[in-house]
Amino acid sequence: MNVMKRILSTAILLACAGIVSAENFTVKDGVLTVRTKTLSFQTAKGRILSLKTAQGDKFNGNVMELPDVPSRRSVEADKDYVCTTEKLSANEIRMSYFNAKRKIKLFYDFKIEGSDVLFRNGIENYDLARNMDHLDFHITQMKPKAVITGIGSRTLRNDPKRNEHLYWSGAGYHFPRVLIAEGNKGVIMFYNESPQPYHNVMFYHTPESDHIVLRGGDGTLLKRTGKLLLTGKVNYTTSYWRMSVHPNWLEAARAWQKGFEKRTGAKPLWNNSSRFARNIHAVYTGAPHLGWKENPDEYYKAVAKEYDPSSIILLYWNAPSILTFGDHRYKRDPRPPEHVIEALRRHGFQWMAFHGYTLLCNEDAIELRHKSYFKPKDFPKNYKFTPDYQGKPEDFYKNMAPYLSRRSKPLAMVNPAAKYVEDYLVHNISNYAAYHKAAGFYMDITGGVSYALKPGKMVFDGKTYTEGDVNVFRRLQQKNPDLLMMSEYAGEWLIPYTFYTWEAPNPLKNKNVRVNHPLRGALYGTYMWSRESIKNGDIVKNAYYATLPEITNEFSSKQLEILGSSDWHNERAKLFCREKLFNALPDKWDDDALAYYRSEKNGFFQFRKMPFGYAYLDAKKNTLLGIYEKQTKGLPGHIISTWCAYDNKGCAIGLDPEKMYLFHRKKETLPFRISNIPAGCYVDMVRQQKEWTTFSIHSKSAKSADIRIDFVQKPYKVYVNGKEIANAGTRLNTTIPVPANILILTKQSAVFPLTEYIRNKNWVSGFNCVNGLHSPHGYRGYANNMHRIIRRMKIDGKFKNCICIGSGKYSAYMEKRFKVPADKKALTFTAELGRTQQHKKIPVDSVLTISANGREIYSGTIPNEPKVWKKYSVNVAEFAGQDILLNFTFRYGKPEQESANVGNHEIHITDLTWE
Repeated sequence: MNVMKRILSTAILLACAGIVSAENFTVKDGVLTVRTKTLSFQTAKGRILSLKTAQGDKFNGNVMELPDVPSRRSVEADKDYVCTTEKLSANEIRMSYFNAKRKIKLFYDFKIEGSDVLFRNGIENYDLARNMDHLDFHITQMKPKAVITGIGSRTLRNDPKRNEHLYWSGAGYHFPRVLIAEGNKGVIMFYNESPQPYHNVMFYHTPESDHIVLRGGDGTLLKRTGKLLLTGKVNYTTSYWRMSVHPNWLEAARAWQKGFEKRTGAKPLWNNSSRFARNIHAVYTGAPHLGWKENPDEYYKAVAKEYDPSSIILLYWNAPSILTFGDHRYKRDPRPPEHVIEALRRHGFQWMAFHGYTLLCNEDAIELRHKSYFKPKDFPKNYKFTPDYQGKPEDFYKNMAPYLSRRSKPLAMVNPAAKYVEDYLVHNISNYAAYHKAAGFYMDITGGVSYALKPGKMVFDGKTYTEGDVNVFRRLQQKNPDLLMMSEYAGEWLIPYTFYTWEAPNPLKNKNVRVNHPLRGALYGTYMWSRESIKNGDIVKNAYYATLPEITNEFSSKQLEILGSSDWHNERAKLFCREKLFNALPDKWDDDALAYYRSEKNGFFQFRKMPFGYAYLDAKKNTLLGIYEKQTKGLPGHIISTWCAYDNKGCAIGLDPEKMYLFHRKKETLPFRISNIPAGCYVDMVRQQKEWTTFSIHSKSAKSADIRIDFVQKPYKVYVNGKEIANAGTRLNTTIPVPANILILTKQSAVFPLTEYIRNKNWVSGFNCVNGLHSPHGYRGYANNMHRIIRRMKIDGKFKNCICIGSGKYSAYMEKRFKVPADKKALTFTAELGRTQQHKKIPVDSVLTISANGREIYSGTIPNEPKVWKKYSVNVAEFAGQDILLNFTFRYGKPEQESANVGNHEIHITDLTWE
């Protein structure tokens, strides 16, 4: 009898105008009230109203109207829909809205699981693909203290108007679809339980109230990925959203991780299936074959002396070494030849290569690709396209045709949802790794949802492209648990299988992505590293984003030209390797902490806000390395790379409070030290070379400064504003005008006739950086980051040797010691602005500055007219008969062009002559 009553009760349909009561659900006048031990809310027509927690936080009022937010297009129940309520079980209820005229039914399910509420929406007999509408829940008139989103963005109640989306279909960004609303006594977290990209969170903020859209079915994305099979009227039910109450955001993040691991089988990095991934704590892109000819064995031996090879992954972008996607056997110079691979493996390193994943060349574009990437002399003789797959080479494109979609003129892609393609990828990737002795791959386009799939090629055997991804990566992991797989984007469905994603550089440089909270790193960082945003250069954002430290040092081909302090990045990499640090969640999160790291033996380390800026601290709260901001003086026992001003306690002095400086623990050994500099004065443009150092002293108000310089041994010469200071001993006390440019020759160095400008030897080059320091070398092989110094160029029909100064990010320089003849009064030269690569046709103002012995003698704009050579003359009469350090500096004339994508530029200079 009791069983029959329960069966009947679950089948009863009640009009929404009536009243039904239960322990968890109450329906009255078309509004459903849901109650758990921790929260209660009212809902109607897909809108969550009057949301409250048991602790007493009230998050919104009972408002039915939906604001006109952008991109809403929600499928909604209007006055023509009839509402009914169906109790599915003791813990689950459905509110349905039926339109008899259109024969469409909308429904909303609410299920109580413990103290959480799960909810979803669905639609029957509706062509969602054609209409491209969305299945949404709306939370109206929210007024929490703050909202934190999966981007890692916290928005306070009184912040200016703004909005955020947690999935950017056009950019491929997959931020965790998580939103946390902060109350005064706790938080409410919302997230979707599916890892698939058909769900989104939209957050629309004004100081008055917030509107939140929980998108369970994105009509546009569902159509383009083939989830709805494109044709006919459909029935579609979204995945569940979960709403839960927690004491704070950290406990919410911990609950998310627990659910994520249970749903997907994901493991923390320190328990990763790959033994290689379990040990990786830094990435290195330096190589002995990217332009210079180091001995590979000696090269990797030197790197191994500095870093534990098992803690480092070498990432080499060898895409140009693949003749054609599908055929990955090509392995000649330059990326990387077999003897280089043998050398790196001999010293215990593992390397990751490039794989096109589902990308293929179009059959008619193979010859075009060959001509684009390979010079005739480099092309292997008698090459024939021989793809590695389960079939005859000549049948490759015929067999792939049912699953292949053309993306562009050169490229196509195949859909891994098809079993045939799945088998091909598992076979090809596994063989490629074995053939090239690679530990893993960067998988091109992986994690991006493809819009290039053509109708009829989106779904195979009921699976979409992203579901095919999961099958491929699961099988690869089962076949070779040690294989390292890196995705282009952080697709949530891939996180259980990938240890690393390329994604960080793109969102972090996007001005519309605000990152000011640890949530994104706290959710994803336990399972996956992100590639450090080198060109963004924002250490704070990188920490929020859980990036893998990158090594850049004297044997590296990669250089952090922006911050000009490779030592700092190497010290950080050594710290991560030494302590075996991984991003992890501690028992308690300090409000000033940006990231916590699990040390293998020494507790939790952290990167946090400090009174002087930011710092990495050990478990005992000792400062290890960090950033100075708005400071004029540093900490004792910590150095700034290339800095030359310290007091007797070892504190850096003369800092410009408007700039930032990277510091780390180390005893600095300097040929000299500026041991006294007046308050209000600061040091700038420090360029330390082997035989000389140049720097300047500035002040906002002072016209002169008394400084003291202590030398390890008597310097060869000291110049202030180009004039020599006589009889400088091991301690120099002097009064200088401000601003002042100072050159210190620590010892006598070779001087050359001007005709020697055409030779590479003895030129010194580097980059000036945003913080007034310099980088001693560039990225070999790229003209905008590398000084090719001497290059033969055709000018007026004749070939001449030219100095080529690449732009760098902020400015770049070259300098060399020359003898000015006694009878000469001018330096003349011919110059042009060269454009080595142009992404956008944006005019630039390029400024060339020339200095002699540290003093500026010329500054002028080089016209934005490539291949237009002009003659220039500079007065050097005051230096006649003297030895000078001649410096050429290139920079953009406007600060905004330094970060704009204006293409790569360099200045070409030739015909240097004394007159």
